[in-house]
Amino acid sequence: MPGYTKRDMVRLAQACAIVFASVVLFPALGQMAVPLVVAVLVARGRFRECGIVLVVGAIAGYIVARSLQGPLAIVTAGAIGLPIGFGIGSRWHYARTVAVSTAIVCALNVVITLPQLKAMQEASAKKETPLTDFLEGPDADEVDRVVYEAIQRISDNWEYLLFGLLFAGILMSVCVVVTLASRWTYRQTGLPEGAGKFSVMRPPEWLVWVVIATAALWFADQQWPSEALRIVSWNVAVGLFAVYWLNGLGIFVYGIAAWKPHPLLFFALLMVFISASMAILLPILGLFDTWSNFRAHIDRLAAGRDGPQHRPDDTA
Repeated sequence: MPGYTKRDMVRLAQACAIVFASVVLFPALGQMAVPLVVAVLVARGRFRECGIVLVVGAIAGYIVARSLQGPLAIVTAGAIGLPIGFGIGSRWHYARTVAVSTAIVCALNVVITLPQLKAMQEASAKKETPLTDFLEGPDADEVDRVVYEAIQRISDNWEYLLFGLLFAGILMSVCVVVTLASRWTYRQTGLPEGAGKFSVMRPPEWLVWVVIATAALWFADQQWPSEALRIVSWNVAVGLFAVYWLNGLGIFVYGIAAWKPHPLLFFALLMVFISASMAILLPILGLFDTWSNFRAHIDRLAAGRDGPQHRPDDTA
């Protein structure tokens, strides 16, 4: 292509290969590679390459799904990378990049989801009987029953949880992509990363009033049952759970990083904590951080051990 060096062509071929192989070989998790590659390209100002990568991803999506839903899913996933790449390229603060990207992607997904609500309701009703038969059958062990009962509860109340779960999934995906894309961009270009990192990102303090208002709506729905109150309170509650769960996880990461363990030990501790039942405490930790600012306490403990120059957010 005119204006492209041989090195640029090699990098474009690598980006296309990563996206195509990820989508074809790992249809579910592989979609995460698309916004990551798109974000890196946009951050570097490679908009034409970004379009080529999305076309390649759409072709891979069609090969996997054999319908137009595959390309649509890939392009929608790739759209996550557009505002993220712009934020990284503009050297926005980490929290601002996450907030703006999540808001844009959520708005796009709501626009796409709303016309499909009726079809989703019909599909949910069709799945109810097979799921009930499985739970009552002899092939379900205790773990399966717990998992499928949770799925059944979500299925029975999907209209009260859909948008909250949608927001939660997008928020977590955006955090992963922002973290990986900013570091990848830094390593490829040598340009400084934007300010802030996941471990120091905190929800705004005013958000606690939304928690209080949501709790009030929930109690009002219990007293005077209302579809509108339930839709608002349940969906907002799920979204707030995700926000404070991530804040609790950030505090945990920040605390571990203060002691600078080996990266493998750091990752092992993180996985054990997330998979353990203690992970349910993360949103509580994240909520009470509004008043306690646990990271400041960690800084004081770390400074007392290693001196005032030790800063856990330099490595976390």
